[in-house]
Amino acid sequence: MLGSATLEKHRRMVTMMAEALGFDLEVLRQRGRLPSNEVEAAVLTCTQCERADSCAAWLMDFSAPQEATPGYCRNRTRFAALKAQA
Repeated sequence: MLGSATLEKHRRMVTMMAEALGFDLEVLRQRGRLPSNEVEAAVLTCTQCERADSCAAWLMDFSAPQEATPGYCRNRTRFAALKAQA
């Protein structure tokens, strides 16, 4: 079972990834374009990633919105679809 610290770490990473791609998950949710269970699914998928440290470094090293997630991102397809809705 995943601990609350792990879930919170990955929840922050999912939120930061959306911001890195130029959109806000909360805004999408408020507009009815993002069910809350989709965010939870993204967080759980993120917890399964073996490159979380690489991702955390990538998230800290950009200055402009990115076109896509890193190739190793387990949520790559999900984020691409969300970006298209933003």
